[in-house]
Amino acid sequence: MASTTVAVETLSRRWISRLAGSLPLALIGCLAMSARAATCTADSSPVANCDSLSLATQYINANVSSGVTVTSSGTNTPAVKITAEQNSFSNSGTLEGTTSGAQGLRLNAAVGTVTNSGVIQAYSGSAGILVNNSGSNIGSVTTLINSSGIVGGLGNSGIRNLNTITTLTNQPGGSISSSDSQALYNGGTITTIDNAGTMSGATYGINNTSGATIITITNQGTLSGDTSGIFNAGTLTTLNNLQGKSGSALTYSGVLPTNYNIIINSGSSFGMLQANTVSGTMTFDIYTGSTVAAGTYRSVLSGISASNLTATSGTYSSYPWVLNNRTGSIWDLIIGLSVTDTQNSLTTTANEISNMLALKSSALAIGLQYDCPIASGKRLCISSGIRSTTTNVDQVYDAGGLIVMAFRTSTRTRLGLFADRSFYGKVGSGISVGYYNPLVGIFTDWKKIRQVQAWRSNSLPATKKIPLTLPAR
Repeated sequence: MASTTVAVETLSRRWISRLAGSLPLALIGCLAMSARAATCTADSSPVANCDSLSLATQYINANVSSGVTVTSSGTNTPAVKITAEQNSFSNSGTLEGTTSGAQGLRLNAAVGTVTNSGVIQAYSGSAGILVNNSGSNIGSVTTLINSSGIVGGLGNSGIRNLNTITTLTNQPGGSISSSDSQALYNGGTITTIDNAGTMSGATYGINNTSGATIITITNQGTLSGDTSGIFNAGTLTTLNNLQGKSGSALTYSGVLPTNYNIIINSGSSFGMLQANTVSGTMTFDIYTGSTVAAGTYRSVLSGISASNLTATSGTYSSYPWVLNNRTGSIWDLIIGLSVTDTQNSLTTTANEISNMLALKSSALAIGLQYDCPIASGKRLCISSGIRSTTTNVDQVYDAGGLIVMAFRTSTRTRLGLFADRSFYGKVGSGISVGYYNPLVGIFTDWKKIRQVQAWRSNSLPATKKIPLTLPAR
């Protein structure tokens, strides 16, 4: 039996254990040896199914290919164990802990990049990936990228970090999970977590324990747990969050992050944070790169009191914003008009009003020349007409009707009255003019010297329309 190297995979360990009660002990031992895959060749990339891959030589940079399964072979022995520094390690196959205390991947040394596009799964009681920190077994990862599945065994996490991860990226379609624990347990330091996939646990999506540190979490996917998506008992500096409006709010408990930035993609896609039993204070702001519009974004925070917020107003990319405590511990985000857009609009409006006033000044100048010649021997005359007025500014035009009445008081003196009413005009593209009252004036004519006065009985109404894009409710 010792010379047998070909794996007999038709009987799994689970079937052997089921047969244990009905087969002779010697036969059970033979079946167990036959069912076990060959031991993986150390310090190499496996090309077939095997047990317990050990990377104890530096810079092997091994790869487990698609279709290859690496399992564990003994108690507390992981499917893959790295004990010497590596530039990279990648898995496109399956790493499965199948024995007590076995992780899918255990890191006892520094690895530059760990990439998983296959499945990494632990046995009951163990983590899918363990970044170790015990005695001389000091593991670390510069970049950990997951685009498929990392699964913790019963009672343990998908990823258990006890030392250092610089960047953890869970890509779209990636899943980090545990059926009765947390997706990610952090007992060390993680600089950056970028989640665009799913991180779900029976307790927490992320558990940042007392004394542990996470610098930045950017969540554009789903973080969930039956207790809360994030539990923080350590230090969390910045939380950027999109999860909320388009699905369910991100739930949070423990110590609040120092900074919380809401990510806004649209009126129907923006972050919502639902806190439960929290302490501390946080600074609320809008994530750089968000797409915002003037309007109200409802329930962006809940379970938060005013004492938990360092400020309730600010400015994002020239848009002023305010957090409004709508009811209880629920806060709405109200974003005002862009200061830049408002200033540009005011500049445009000022120019258009200037053109309108120039037009009316021109109409008044014409009105001051109105007269009604009186034939010899007549004391009273009345005349009417129409007029049009333009300026040398494009799109500025005014037309109206008029009536003039004059009365001769002596051979040298005449008194006159006129009224001018505009009925059509155009003043640029942004000003709407209301023609409610006529221009009314009087004039006198004495010894060929003419005196004219004119006035309008009310102010000229003008309306500027500014289009707004409001977020969906």
